[in-house]
Amino acid sequence: MDKATTDYGFGATTTSARSPTLPFGAGRHRCIGEQFSYIQIKTILYVLLNRFDFSLDPKRGMPERNFRSMVVFPEGPVLCRYKRRTD
Repeated sequence: MDKATTDYGFGATTTSARSPTLPFGAGRHRCIGEQFSYIQIKTILYVLLNRFDFSLDPKRGMPERNFRSMVVFPEGPVLCRYKRRTD
């Protein structure tokens, strides 16, 4: 491996890639399937939210939030219940 590439454990990336986890690339060489994949994700979410009712597990409730990173995550797992809608 030469100095122009770095391996972060995800495979060698060039120095032009600022992050080893750019799933769709960047700049003019972006993946042409990016917009299609976002439509697929939105469709899956729509179908799940349309066909199922979701609620938090009443015994656990909402876990505390972790503010120690840039993105706020729950401290522990969020357990939810789901039930298929009958209408």
